[in-house]
Amino acid sequence: AALEKGDMAAALQLLQEAVKKQPDDSLHSYALARAYLLSGDREKGVEHLSAAIKKAPSPNPDWLLTLGETYRALGKKDEANESFSNAIAVLQQQCESQPKNWMLRFQLGQAYEKADNDELASEAYAESVKLQPNNGDLRYKLATVYSGLHQHENACKQLEDAIKLESPKVEWFL
Repeated sequence: AALEKGDMAAALQLLQEAVKKQPDDSLHSYALARAYLLSGDREKGVEHLSAAIKKAPSPNPDWLLTLGETYRALGKKDEANESFSNAIAVLQQQCESQPKNWMLRFQLGQAYEKADNDELASEAYAESVKLQPNNGDLRYKLATVYSGLHQHENACKQLEDAIKLESPKVEWFL
């Protein structure tokens, strides 16, 4: 509630107390990390986010991606790349165990994009589109990555297919 009200001092105090009371709880550590990040303290955010990741019963790719983005913002390229690589590895395993889950492939594409690997992002997004061919937003996302890779014919094909679907969006035409 304190976070929703924007009372960062109260939120930080309450979350610090929660972490002290339950030091092994990864969710409390993650919430504290997010509060620090929202308050602009990236160093403390990294500290508590790293702790949350270590405490978690299984790796959380979203937490790893947030850690990578924060390291990148701090100018720590090697640490950022390691976090992105760890998130990608987790998502790849999840994709292997759930081959029909289009959302995991979409998340993998996002992770590749954050790691500045648009080629692999396009492959992951293309797999997602194969599983959800009537999802225009997926096709649009794939088209934007193709466009960035200068694969304009592929981008046009995805956009042409997207605008044929129900409820096309203006940006698809643009």
